[in-house]
Amino acid sequence: MKLPILTFCTAAIVSNAGAVVLTTLPTPMNQGGMIHLNIALNGNALTVDPEPGTPDLKPLAAWKPGDTLDPASPWYSTLDPTQGAGLFNSQFGLVLFNSDPLPPGTKIMVGWVSGTPGMEAYQWKNTEPQLFTGILGTDGSPASWDWGSVAHGMMHPLFVMPAGSSGSANVTLSFTLADGDGSPVSGYTPAQTTMNFTVVPEPSALLLSAAGCLFGLRRRRASSIPS
Repeated sequence: MKLPILTFCTAAIVSNAGAVVLTTLPTPMNQGGMIHLNIALNGNALTVDPEPGTPDLKPLAAWKPGDTLDPASPWYSTLDPTQGAGLFNSQFGLVLFNSDPLPPGTKIMVGWVSGTPGMEAYQWKNTEPQLFTGILGTDGSPASWDWGSVAHGMMHPLFVMPAGSSGSANVTLSFTLADGDGSPVSGYTPAQTTMNFTVVPEPSALLLSAAGCLFGLRRRRASSIPS
């Protein structure tokens, strides 16, 4: 009677029915919806008004159980479950909202003030040509990032924590009015905000299946021991 149990467990461990190789990342809407950081220039001061929300940093195994990423995609080595298996979220979106016009020749620079150790940030794009570039100090990039490079359009940085992280995480960013060279413009006050995340590790389907099998075998063995 043990053979059927072992056969079932083996099938459970190796099964990955319905898995899909994803060519794009889950979007902010797939992750629970956008959370806007409404940034504005009011007179001589920048302000930031974040919408409420504490999004989850989760691995792909939690966003899309069983799926993997296309090895040709630029984020494959960082986020695929078989590679870096990073925990990620891109719900926070930078948007210029109800703002005075920026003075000619100026732009907004986004700066990394502080963050949970291990946190990384990327500028990314699903559409071709796909983009996955470290910003705000990630992969040796400058700690200050030129938001003007996307013409101050809505931009959702993708934040990543290492596999195995848990608990909570945060990032504090600054927003500074700068000239064309990226230097702060005198007479204008910068702004900053802190974004909080819940870090949700997710055991792989393989580990869950294996654990269930081991539990079932232990129960079967215990029940077979004479009293």
